Amino acid sequence: MEPNKDSQNGDFSKENKIWSDDLQVGDPAIDNQHQEVFLLTQLLDQAVRNSSVIEKILTFLVTYTDEHFSDEEALMSRQSFEGIDEHKDAHELFRVMVIKLKNDYESSPEQASKLIFPIRKLIDEIIDHIIHVDYKLKALRQNEINPS
Repeated sequence: MEPNKDSQNGDFSKENKIWSDDLQVGDPAIDNQHQEVFLLTQLLDQAVRNSSVIEKILTFLVTYTDEHFSDEEALMSRQSFEGIDEHKDAHELFRVMVIKLKNDYESSPEQASKLIFPIRKLIDEIIDHIIHVDYKLKALRQNEINPS
């Protein structure tokens, strides 16, 4: 994933008005990946005006759901996180939704504008997951840094 691309070209930028440092879990890679999802909301706003941006968003989401979820699950495994199975199930649901949206786009790219709202709903669900579920990983990360 490439978080520091130029937003003027329909790519990612670190200027994010939604992200809050209070959401950090303390693992720089995971925190950066979480922040990138919040940036997608801005990119999706651009997609309303330029549907070619949708392909970039979907490509990002495919990579994100593969790489980021694997990184998170590795952190949870290292720390024997109690809710790992439920967390993995949630991740798998997101992966399935992303693949479906990507397949929908690839089968009818001329209908890309119809995917904007389902993509936004998915992004909002991932953000909700970050805020309410992934935030619990902060304690895991602190335990890795300062074991008892």
